[in-house]
Amino acid sequence: MTAETVLVDAVLRVVRDALSPTHPRPIGRETRLAEDLGATGADLAYLADALREELGVEVGRGEAGRWRTVGEAIDSCLAALG
Repeated sequence: MTAETVLVDAVLRVVRDALSPTHPRPIGRETRLAEDLGATGADLAYLADALREELGVEVGRGEAGRWRTVGEAIDSCLAALG
C-alpha cells in the first residue's frame, strides 16, 4: 500500500466521520459534497479543521469552500503534503 493510498483512505474516513457518518452508500472520489452529502459552507470549514486535526493536513477554509467533490478534497490534501 502506497503512502498516497493510505492518505486517500484516511481522507475518505474523515469525510465520512465529519459529514455523513450514517450515509448509506459508499463514499468515493466522485461523491458530491453538497448534493450527495448535504454539506454546507460551514460543514466544509469543519471538514478542513478535521483534516488538519486528524491528519495534519493544512488546507484553508477558503479552499475547502470551493470543493465540490470528495476527489477535490483528496487532491487538495495530496497537494498540501507535496
